[in-house]
Amino acid sequence: MALSAFAERAPIAIDGVFEDWADVPVAYSDAEDQVGAGQVDFLNLWLADDEDFLFFRLESAQEFDSSENNQVILYIDADDNPATGLAIGGIGAEVEWRLGSRRGTVYLTGGGTVSFNYRDIRFRGAPTVDALEFEFAVGRNEIIAETGFTMRILWLDEGSGDTLPDSGETLSYTFDEGNALPPLNLLSFERDKLEDLRIATYNVLFDNLFNPNAQPGFRRQIQAVAPDIINFQEIFSNTAADTRNLISQWLPLPEGESWHVDGGFVPNNDTITVSRYPILDTWQLFGSNTTTGNLAVLLDTEAALERKLLLINAHLPSGSNETARQQEIDLIMAFIRDAKEEGGVVTVEPDTPIVVVGDLNLVGRSQQLQTLLDGDIQDETTFGSDVFPDWDGSNLTDLISRHTDAPMGYTWRNDGESLGFWPGHLDFVIYSDSVLETGNHFIVYTPDMSSDRLSTYGLSGGDSNVSDHMMVVGDFRIPAVDVLGGTDITSVPGWRRSPWYGDYYVGSYPWIFHNEHGWQWIYPGSTSDIVYIFDHGFDQWLFTNESVYRFMFVFGPPGEEAWIWSFPDNTPELRHFFNFGTDQLFSIPPQN
Repeated sequence: MALSAFAERAPIAIDGVFEDWADVPVAYSDAEDQVGAGQVDFLNLWLADDEDFLFFRLESAQEFDSSENNQVILYIDADDNPATGLAIGGIGAEVEWRLGSRRGTVYLTGGGTVSFNYRDIRFRGAPTVDALEFEFAVGRNEIIAETGFTMRILWLDEGSGDTLPDSGETLSYTFDEGNALPPLNLLSFERDKLEDLRIATYNVLFDNLFNPNAQPGFRRQIQAVAPDIINFQEIFSNTAADTRNLISQWLPLPEGESWHVDGGFVPNNDTITVSRYPILDTWQLFGSNTTTGNLAVLLDTEAALERKLLLINAHLPSGSNETARQQEIDLIMAFIRDAKEEGGVVTVEPDTPIVVVGDLNLVGRSQQLQTLLDGDIQDETTFGSDVFPDWDGSNLTDLISRHTDAPMGYTWRNDGESLGFWPGHLDFVIYSDSVLETGNHFIVYTPDMSSDRLSTYGLSGGDSNVSDHMMVVGDFRIPAVDVLGGTDITSVPGWRRSPWYGDYYVGSYPWIFHNEHGWQWIYPGSTSDIVYIFDHGFDQWLFTNESVYRFMFVFGPPGEEAWIWSFPDNTPELRHFFNFGTDQLFSIPPQN
């Protein structure tokens, strides 16, 4: 049976987040089967495309690592002709891509084969840890045949024998050539708010920060980003003082201020944190006998956040060293537990923001990321009991970013790497969202950027090539207290709903756009009992609160102050009120 998936143009970002697939229908759904250990049972497949890529979203019944230790194969019949290529599953596949070995084969017309790796088809994938669901991308120009824009797709797990689509069926996909997507939203390097605290993390590849040939690229990036706190990994042969001196030259501070630095002075700890805010205390965190370490610092960020900041700069063991990586994560979570409880090695004040950054090397087991988020310590005999890491008893939050100029979320890329791993998300920013709010955040990858964009930020196209990792940047602030008592409306980003004041947009807070009253400014000194509002339509100050609304008190010149009643059918375009001082109805704007 021949099945066709409807062409879907969609703005997909390969970042391991699937919200951008919401409007893409399932292309094929398969019933769950019983398979053996280490085998894969496919469930659902989604297909989409844009001008550059063919996208796959693949769901399975078992977690697996997409980049190794699996027997999953993607077959593409690029010319939609079963008589050419490798005969398998009712199609003629020109392209065979084995995810577990990261190797592919092209089957040529007339016989013969050519081997290739991920670079040749621009293969991208996320997440990098074990998962039930993945998203992948393959370059369009690399797989489209000259004969047209229709191809057939087959997924196979050689271990279980499961195929998608099922045996006896074929699935074709035709690229959507008629619907152009809007241009990608290019992310600015600027802060959303000038007062936001900017934190960056950067693995600089074996002290390459001090390589004279690489320094111009590092300098331009650091100057373009201008972080307040920058966390380096892989500085083995240079000191913390050396690092501070370099940043002081590249980012000079105003007179009377100086950069502060810590880390890197204990053998095998390659993490160094440079901060424009004073470092009050520091701890070296070693959870395993590896050649990297982790650094925790307590920063005096009162000027930016009205409280101190507990920051952990981590460089976890890489590759297949799963046990050591989990041990280090367990230790980090034990340290956070200790910091939140009185009487330990470190105790911080309640609601002290917690941020974990660095090259976390999260590949393989998903439990490692899960522990970092939910505090589920695996070796409780050594590291103690689990911890609820955020101050409200919830998980920490993974700040998932993308490249400023491309729909990709990878932070590591090494096209010359001999094992053939495709670009992956290895560098993280994880934070306590109960006491921190994010602003702008992004990944710097200059080869993505146009000449105009590079010029805007004083960059060169090859600057990111000074390391195999990319700089990851996140801006933070203390959340504004919503005296209206609103909660997020998840279906409408930027809007909140108050149980007594209705719906309003907070993207420009303390300015809000109310669904009845239009633009209003919430006085920052307001409380839940006393809410002062400057109403743009009135051009006057108002008072109200949960107990009295829909009554509102209008301030004005002597003799014109009055209590008014706001009718519930008001709109920003036309509002009706009753004035108890004049005993009259009136409208904003006035009506004849």
